[in-house]
Amino acid sequence: MNRNLRFLTSWFCLAAVLAALVSPGTAGHASAGATAATLRIAYVSDTHWKGGGANTSTRQVLAQIAKEGPQLLVHGGDITEVGATREYSEYLVAQATALPGLSSHYVPGNHDARWLDAGKAVFRNKLGSSQTYRSFTQGGVHVVLLDSTIDTETHGHFDPVQLDWLRRDLAALDPVTPVLVFFHHPVAYTPAVYMDTEAELIAALQPHNVRGVFTGHGHLHMRWERNGIPFYMVQAAGEGGYQVIDIGDGRIRVSYGALGQPLQQVTDLPLARPEPAGSVTVQNVEHLAPGQWRITARATGLPPEAKLWYRIDSGQWTELSPAPAGMYYATAAASGLAPGIHRLNLWAAPVGAQYPGKPLTREQWDTRNVGPSWTATRDFTVAPAGGGSPALAWQYRAAGGIQAAPAVGPDLVYAAARDGSLAALDPATGTVRWQYRLPGPVVGSPALSSDRVAVADTLGNVAVLDAAGGRELWTHRQGAPVLAEPLWAAGLLVFGDAKGTVTALDRMTGVVSWQQPVAQAAIRARLTFANGSLYVGAWDRQVYALDAFTGKVRWKQQLPGDVYYSPANQSPLYYRGRLFVTRSQPSNDAGLYALDARDGRVLWKAAGGFGYSAPVLHGGLVVAATGGGAVSGFDPLTGQKQWTAWTGMETFDGAVSSYGGDLVLSGLNGLVAAVRPEAGKATTVWKYSLGDGYLYARPAAGSGYLYVGSMDGSLYALRAAAPAAAALTAGSPGVPVALPIAASFPDARSHPAGGTIGLAQAMGLAGGYPDGTFRPEAGLTRAELATLQARFLGLTAPGKTFVTRFADLQKHWAMAAVAALEEQSLVQGEKGPDGKLRFNPDRAVTRAEAVQVTARLIARLQPSPQFRSSLADVAGHWSGGAVQAAEEAGLLAGAMATAGGFLPDRPITRAEATSLLVRSALGR
Repeated sequence: MNRNLRFLTSWFCLAAVLAALVSPGTAGHASAGATAATLRIAYVSDTHWKGGGANTSTRQVLAQIAKEGPQLLVHGGDITEVGATREYSEYLVAQATALPGLSSHYVPGNHDARWLDAGKAVFRNKLGSSQTYRSFTQGGVHVVLLDSTIDTETHGHFDPVQLDWLRRDLAALDPVTPVLVFFHHPVAYTPAVYMDTEAELIAALQPHNVRGVFTGHGHLHMRWERNGIPFYMVQAAGEGGYQVIDIGDGRIRVSYGALGQPLQQVTDLPLARPEPAGSVTVQNVEHLAPGQWRITARATGLPPEAKLWYRIDSGQWTELSPAPAGMYYATAAASGLAPGIHRLNLWAAPVGAQYPGKPLTREQWDTRNVGPSWTATRDFTVAPAGGGSPALAWQYRAAGGIQAAPAVGPDLVYAAARDGSLAALDPATGTVRWQYRLPGPVVGSPALSSDRVAVADTLGNVAVLDAAGGRELWTHRQGAPVLAEPLWAAGLLVFGDAKGTVTALDRMTGVVSWQQPVAQAAIRARLTFANGSLYVGAWDRQVYALDAFTGKVRWKQQLPGDVYYSPANQSPLYYRGRLFVTRSQPSNDAGLYALDARDGRVLWKAAGGFGYSAPVLHGGLVVAATGGGAVSGFDPLTGQKQWTAWTGMETFDGAVSSYGGDLVLSGLNGLVAAVRPEAGKATTVWKYSLGDGYLYARPAAGSGYLYVGSMDGSLYALRAAAPAAAALTAGSPGVPVALPIAASFPDARSHPAGGTIGLAQAMGLAGGYPDGTFRPEAGLTRAELATLQARFLGLTAPGKTFVTRFADLQKHWAMAAVAALEEQSLVQGEKGPDGKLRFNPDRAVTRAEAVQVTARLIARLQPSPQFRSSLADVAGHWSGGAVQAAEEAGLLAGAMATAGGFLPDRPITRAEATSLLVRSALGR
């Protein structure tokens, strides 16, 4: 389980430094033996090819490998730096020049799978492989190439469907066949566990004659042994390293290579694995009393001086006490364990090998040998303690990992998985009602819209199904992986793809309405729709605004930093004319931005690594989480932090969601936590452990349950008490505010617009009269409308140097609000007989004037060319364009669009103006 993400980063940085200080030539090993090999494999990894760069070390490594005379080349991933097509092309040219005609095989690394080649389509196309994991036999050796990467993520993981394939592949072999395994992320390296499926992988390999597992990622030569299986890490080719594997005379010999130095042989092993290999097993985990567990373990075939340790999850390693007949015992005090599923880990090692908590010795660094170890795991469950603690209601298991949140409807829950499956489940029992399968992995959430559910895969297939029965209604074939959750908006199904194109399909037929190349990089997040515009970030550092009805790019805003810190991980949030976006910022830089939704200008920004969490609206605040598990609430108008809660868990793309009045988030360490904001502060009120699978999926709430997807293929349904939902809470990314809020004004409570007036009051937009009434049917003056609009934008006064042009505002009560709007060119006046410009603040506002000003607020003054208005009385009217634009954007509903038309010249009521502004504030 990756419960040590920060340590992983620092570990490999230290390893890279030490690799530069300690060359393989100082290890004291003899040169490779003179016996001719029947198969020689050159192994490279981490070329990190940069487009247009010199890439000198990699070129020199390839030239030196050519002199070694290999029959086969295997590349262990991170071929490219950011997955650009140019990078793949240039590397392949360099390799073909140095090693013409050499049989070559490749596995992807995280740099090939997260950024520009998210979805790995370029990897597959450029390297001639339709599958990113496969096997073949050559020279009597079975070679297995695995894919340890996750589309759009950076961590190592083996999906359940790939592990099932591996078990079948190895089971078909003759038991004596030697097996070599290659993949990118190292496993079984030290007591710190860096992959959520490490134990499952070792269990799959252990019964077979695996004579070497070769990895990269760590940028240094290193070897170790786990449960009798030899493991190797190769120094980065981009830093001058490679390895040579020789098979012959019933032996396997591994040598380290470095630029300008002869090969240094480091192992010479038989092709048949010696027996016995030794083992440790968990015999029992017994609950003695609250917070106390009795652990029983057994070790066989280990060196006499070997010791045995245990830890629970990512806790401290503790030595077990030995007993006769190879038995070991310990009593674990674990009172702080959250309810749910936990993992007991065992680690055994002899003196001189790697001990838990012990740094590598100088000898280990010099020999690049961590030594042998033996491990075992056992999962166990801690019961809920009551008092609001969650309880597991049911668990559904898919054949592939669940990487994104399920879609929750009133009758069914829809879970999509990396095996291409979409399952419709009973929300209370988890019973499967129907299933559908796509050809490729699904890494984005399904999208639900009343009677339809849409789902897309990384091979570019999009399917729309009848939500109740699963009948396929139509499909679409996209020319690139679709990584993002599709979006239902304005009668369209809209999504971005891995080539940076946004496509809009007709909701009913699937026919392409428009298609727009937008970004020079992958789009992996769901778009956000508001006021006729679509907003999205991409892996090119840009945030884009598009016209929802034509696809035309309205504006784009580039945020600081390089591609790694692009605002691409999560969907933006729209609220009150602002667009809130997050990015995984460089150290001490901003990670949460508020942009003006009209033009992309930065209004405010907040420091912190919020880029792995989509911002949400909760209780009128913008809330996001950092990668370190801190959850913060910000004033949407000013950016002032209102509170922070620390959950103590690593998060990565597990966005925050609302669960009643609580905020819930999921972490890489298998934990789900609830944060409760109250009275200007927030505290973590409960945690629940869901085992060792990565939790990338945002928790989804509905039907009284909290649904959490895991990369182990499970969808968990939790029951937990939560306080009533707070006002102005959208719940989760892209979900509009639907919570009815009662207005406090007595004359608005029974009015048809009472709920809308209540929302406006909660936002601070709507004020009443001194007698406590709202007077919803009263008219509105231009000054009152200007005040409402200034509150919408969070404006209180113009800049200090701004001087109004309106001659009739002096000493008027609304002067500051009107001047603030005037400074932003949002209001206009009329010239009087004396030639002076007047605002006429006390004149009644017509419906046309109110919509015209609102259209300026959302920067949408004209409808799309194909739009056909249903309002016959606005054609030819001076406000016709603005009214039709507002109609197309969905802002004119109820009384604003009557059966008799729009009635543009009729005075607008306070209720109507409030409704118009609230719809603009919430983007609907």
